[in-house]
Amino acid sequence: MFKYEKTGLWKERNSPRSFLIFLVFVCAGLLFLTACSSREVNDTTPGTQEQQPPQVQGEPPINPRTLYYAKDFSDGLAWVVVRHEGVERWAAINTTGEIQFFANAEPTTSFCNGVAMLSDNSVIDSRGNIVVDNNDPRFDTITHLDSGFIWVQRRNDTLDGSVMEYGILDSSGQWFHELQADWRLTRYSDNDPWGRRMGTSLWGDVLFWYETGRIYLLDFMTLNTILRIEGRQIVSEWRDDYNEILGLRVVPDWQGQGVFASPEMRVLLISKDGSYEELPELFDGYVPPSDSSPLYMSVTINAGWYGTISDGIFFFEGFEGSFGGGMAGGFFDFRRNRLFEIPQIDNNFTPLFERDYSVIGLENPDGVRFVTIIDRQGNFQFEPIVASPVLGYARGETSRLSNGKAWVVDRDGNIVLLNTGGEIVVSLPADYSVRAFSEGFSVISSGNRFHFIDVTGERLIVH
Repeated sequence: MFKYEKTGLWKERNSPRSFLIFLVFVCAGLLFLTACSSREVNDTTPGTQEQQPPQVQGEPPINPRTLYYAKDFSDGLAWVVVRHEGVERWAAINTTGEIQFFANAEPTTSFCNGVAMLSDNSVIDSRGNIVVDNNDPRFDTITHLDSGFIWVQRRNDTLDGSVMEYGILDSSGQWFHELQADWRLTRYSDNDPWGRRMGTSLWGDVLFWYETGRIYLLDFMTLNTILRIEGRQIVSEWRDDYNEILGLRVVPDWQGQGVFASPEMRVLLISKDGSYEELPELFDGYVPPSDSSPLYMSVTINAGWYGTISDGIFFFEGFEGSFGGGMAGGFFDFRRNRLFEIPQIDNNFTPLFERDYSVIGLENPDGVRFVTIIDRQGNFQFEPIVASPVLGYARGETSRLSNGKAWVVDRDGNIVLLNTGGEIVVSLPADYSVRAFSEGFSVISSGNRFHFIDVTGERLIVH
């Protein structure tokens, strides 16, 4: 009779050894499944990744790398502080958030025309290479950067005496102007009460240089003189990039006397081709600029009224307008022509034009504050909206237009990003601080965590 027999482990039905082997296989399988499940849970265990701040509703995922500090974008790069190999390091990122390289010292300038300066007085290029430092035998010291050019000096000692020589290197470290005893190639001196007795700065392809009683415009390539004005001492200066005008407040026939509230004050409006106008003084006194940028200059006029200059438009708070004797904001051009007035201007607010637009603050008779955007003719771009009573001055560069967008603080204390049509692009909680946009990005921060946000409200993912 045919007898059926099982093979393998079950060949011996009643074998204890076979049953034990079967149990071992079953237990091993269960342990494998449990380990896989446990590993999926442990992948998100705290401590395996950097902790991220809470995500703002409606925004893309938070940066995978934490930024402990961030500077504005310039020349397509921004300096940030990230944790690298267990320590915090300065790194340069591009506009897609990729880390390009790390710096061995703290940056002291942003990139301009491909170079930036570090705290060890070296100059680094946009690829992370050191261009020059103070160990270069060609000079003694790097004094500063201006528009991507490296200004250096050397003391030349001979038997006939010692003389300081000045020179300029280009962004690759090659001589643009070799060392020479020419003060036009140096920077500010602080030998007079205003610290501005002598100075040199670049204005595009033109070198603006002055000393006591003399003003020059030079062709930067050849150092040939484009304009020379004698007998004028500079009190203050500003640049209007909108109209490409250099504005100077000057005192004629400088004799060393005080210049404050001087009836002799004049205004020079200079073009790059060397043509200029000299006009009567617009203001009665001078207040040093509160902004380091040359685009803005604070001034006083008449009864202590204050004003600013930005992109070719003068704004004066407290200007007595034609609105029933009330106070209004007056807007003028360089030639004293009144452009327009804005009634009910908020006297705690400073309009600054960026090209064609400016944010302005308004206040109704009951003390409620509003905000809107105006064009260069004074037209409202949208119906004024109610703003925070304090306008968020302490939380960064709010209420200043940049890249066509403005951060303002709404009535609930939240920081909102408006476009020129008054539409809210993004809203941030009240504990955030913000900066004006630069090259399409704004630095926002909460506590000691920093992020970049673009003009559409999306965060830049840094990696």
